[in-house]
Amino acid sequence: MNARGLFAARPQQSAVTDPLQPYRNALRWHGPTFDVLLWRSPESQARRFEALEAMLPLSGRRVGDLGCGRADLLAWFIARSVSPAAYVGVEALPELLGCDYTRLAGGAAEARGVRVRFEHADFAADPLYLPRVVREHALDTLVFGGSLNTFPPRQAKRVLDIAWNAIEHIPGAALLFNFLSDRYPGPPEPGPTYRFDTLGLLRWAMDRSPLVALRQDYLADHDATIMLRVPTRQDLALP
Repeated sequence: MNARGLFAARPQQSAVTDPLQPYRNALRWHGPTFDVLLWRSPESQARRFEALEAMLPLSGRRVGDLGCGRADLLAWFIARSVSPAAYVGVEALPELLGCDYTRLAGGAAEARGVRVRFEHADFAADPLYLPRVVREHALDTLVFGGSLNTFPPRQAKRVLDIAWNAIEHIPGAALLFNFLSDRYPGPPEPGPTYRFDTLGLLRWAMDRSPLVALRQDYLADHDATIMLRVPTRQDLALP
């Protein structure tokens, strides 16, 4: 661990104590549109989704989309013919769950045989929520698609710890998350986001599973994605 700490972030131009406040502000300004998600562009969002799917094909898996927003990931699944067995979208802002975009994505997925459920919940505020949603819906895949970017790094670590603990005894289960990488040489982000210690996160993942992947090639070094998976007996059987 370096002197900056496991989840040390570069100084930010604006730090927030409530990770949801930037989204509430954007909701007031933009309504439940793409801009409320604080993505740079639909193109950069799609590249992040492509990286997730390339690291772990999600068809047939039971996916929890944590901080799902308007269910953009589910809409991307449908557009790319990715068919999870089940999808549970978890979002703390009810205005996003109730918007037309979310309803259309859910309806299109159900028409293709995906079992869809949306839950209004703040996964960071209730430490018992993630274990409960995994158990109740038999989830085997948890995805944070950029939803930790406004979290102070130590709080993000606590959330990731809870998420991994919720699935670590399920063979084949996986945790995927992307984040703003501190390997990026540019200035700090102008918005209320944090850059995370990429190598520290990689060590965090490798301390928990031998099955770990890191990608930082889809948006240069601006962004990174980590996938860690619970080994199965087949994974541990060396040829």
